[in-house]
Amino acid sequence: MFAVRRALSRPEALRQLIAQLSAEGLVNEADFDMDNPLGFVVSEGGARTVVDGAYRYCRHTKGVDVILTGTGSLEHLKQNIASINSPPLNPACLQKLDALFGRIDSVSGE
Repeated sequence: MFAVRRALSRPEALRQLIAQLSAEGLVNEADFDMDNPLGFVVSEGGARTVVDGAYRYCRHTKGVDVILTGTGSLEHLKQNIASINSPPLNPACLQKLDALFGRIDSVSGE
């Protein structure tokens, strides 16, 4: 379970998360542009935002059966629904995400 919008929409929180995962040996920080660690999801993957990309990744990943969204914002709810109903990210982006994060089996977006 991961608080997508909380962790991924704030650049400093995302940089801290990647640094933590790197310290744990789960990712290689050198593989990321730390100024914009997941910018490729938007530029190469076709996502509108990193949050959009996260929901689309989950929606179209085999083995993911439920995507929970929670928000106090009607606008965020509409964005979440639009993302979940969007097509998958492009294959090159998916391969890059899997290469970067494929060894991680648990993380919290808190």
